[in-house]
Amino acid sequence: MEIWQTLLQKGNHSFNHESWDHAETYYHQAVSCLEQRWQVDIDDMELMLAWICACHNLAVLYEVQNKPTVALRYLQIPHLRMTDISQQQEHSESTQVMALQSLNITLAPLLAFSQKYPTCDNCLDALKKIALRVSATQAVLH
Repeated sequence: MEIWQTLLQKGNHSFNHESWDHAETYYHQAVSCLEQRWQVDIDDMELMLAWICACHNLAVLYEVQNKPTVALRYLQIPHLRMTDISQQQEHSESTQVMALQSLNITLAPLLAFSQKYPTCDNCLDALKKIALRVSATQAVLH
């Protein structure tokens, strides 16, 4: 088992037992470990998805602790990173497509979060436009 997988499991175990500090530590360590590994192999989809998952775990953790501003940040980080990768020409086409497809994964929690917490109208409109673009692109990719 990879180190990042062990860290995520320990984080999940801590989260399930409401040991927030331990969960936070494990999730941050998992994010850091995954970032390091992913930088070496940016085309590895498993690492990318695990990194997104670890960020989203932090978002859920902070939301449970009533820290919506921090939670939002951990939803935005992977979304913005996937948006950047999908548009950067220095990445391979397959990596760009992989990042574009992952926007479905990063966008849904942002939209759900915006339903629970006040979100500026411009931000919400931007998310909805991105959702339409992503769904239109997904149809073309198949």
